[in-house]
Amino acid sequence: MRPQGIEVFRGAVLLGLILTAMPAPAATAPHRRTRAGHATKAAADSVSLTSVLGAWHGRSDCVQKGTACNDEITQYHFMPAPGDPDSLRLDAEKLVNGTYASMGILTFGYDPVHHTWSSEFGNGNTHVLWSFEIAGDRLVGSCVRLPDRTPVRRVSAVRGLDPRPGKAR
Repeated sequence: MRPQGIEVFRGAVLLGLILTAMPAPAATAPHRRTRAGHATKAAADSVSLTSVLGAWHGRSDCVQKGTACNDEITQYHFMPAPGDPDSLRLDAEKLVNGTYASMGILTFGYDPVHHTWSSEFGNGNTHVLWSFEIAGDRLVGSCVRLPDRTPVRRVSAVRGLDPRPGKAR
């Protein structure tokens, strides 16, 4: 069953391939799921939707070294979700052979409990939760495997596109 509130487009399979090589979670692990898109407009406004919108560039690093996961140089493009004022869409890109390639588009909803923008992603055996928040002048994020919430990735980015010539889209 596909998680609610997620649109997966071109290149999303790449993310799934990176994560499928990781060990499977224990079946009895405790968990709490956060579903994107269930906050009110007031909750989304309280974290200033405009502070997240736009382009960001930085790194997405693997938490567990020595796995199929690879550290990546990334760009993130947050935009309003068409027809849903309480949601954001994220087009995530990674640097591959000198150019940025899309990893897919996810829809994020505001999680008022954790004060983050969150989205679940599912593909085959992979089920993860991506979360982002603004910390000062930085975008920080994480990816955890569900249902056990094992940390998979940590993200750190600054506003704007990658300033290196020929690298930005």
